[in-house]
Amino acid sequence: MKVLHESEHVLYSPWLWVISFLLFLEPLWWVKTAAAIENAKSILGQTPQLQGERAAMPLNQMTGWKTYRNEKYGYEIKCPEGWEVIEAQPRVGAKATWTGNALFEGELQKVTFLEKEYIDWPGEFQIRVLSNPDQLSLEEWISKHEPQDVTGGSLIQEVFDTTLDGIPAQRLSIFGFDHEGIDIVLPYNGYIYYLSFTGSNPNDAEAEGHQLTYNQMLRTFRFIR
Repeated sequence: MKVLHESEHVLYSPWLWVISFLLFLEPLWWVKTAAAIENAKSILGQTPQLQGERAAMPLNQMTGWKTYRNEKYGYEIKCPEGWEVIEAQPRVGAKATWTGNALFEGELQKVTFLEKEYIDWPGEFQIRVLSNPDQLSLEEWISKHEPQDVTGGSLIQEVFDTTLDGIPAQRLSIFGFDHEGIDIVLPYNGYIYYLSFTGSNPNDAEAEGHQLTYNQMLRTFRFIR
């Protein structure tokens, strides 16, 4: 039998300790990794269901909703009872004003639905009908009129294909510094219809309820001619 000298004890003992420690940790690592994978699978599996639940509001919660109808530009939409309906008027002079009150260049009609009883961050949903004299396609119009920051950079973060009343549209995610803006854009009957509301918003304590309301309003939008 080989007898280890003192120098060999000094060389081998730390390595034996390290190897033993790693062998002890390996089963724990695999257990934690397996648990993390199963947890991720569970979360991913639940996401579509959660999104589906948030996408629609039960019909009994729409009791008392009122219908806004615009005969000239051929559409209607429902909004919650108690929300104020503000029709923009032609702008007079150059005095500063809230955008919901006045029509600006290219806007033919604009209506804002504003929650009155919630003060901190009220629900707000706006519809604009815009001129499209050159009859640009949806992609061309968005490229020409995309929102920009002061440096000329695009504020559009993502673009998704969607539909509005069964008609192809695009959903734009707009960078808003402290929140996300959502714009639904589509051409119809020679005009551009532009629907806007707030997306993710850490400032809004009622954000989830507002998203339910916005999604339901989108579902009630109809072209009437």
